[in-house]
Amino acid sequence: MAFCKEVGKKRIKNCPGIAIQCRGKIVMAEPHPRFTGAWRYELNGETWVCSNWAFEEGY
Repeated sequence: MAFCKEVGKKRIKNCPGIAIQCRGKIVMAEPHPRFTGAWRYELNGETWVCSNWAFEEGY
C-alpha cells in the first residue's frame, strides 16, 4: 500500500501525473506494465497513473 502526499493545487497543476482525488487516501499501487517509474492504482472505480513522486515511502 502507498500513501499519497498532500500537495498544494499549484504544485499538482505542474505535475499532471498526480491525481487530486488520491490526496491523503490509501491505495493499492502496482508498477505500470508499460511505463518505467510509473505506478497504476484504482480509486473510486477509475484507473489512475502517477510517478514515484506521488507516494511517500514507509507506509
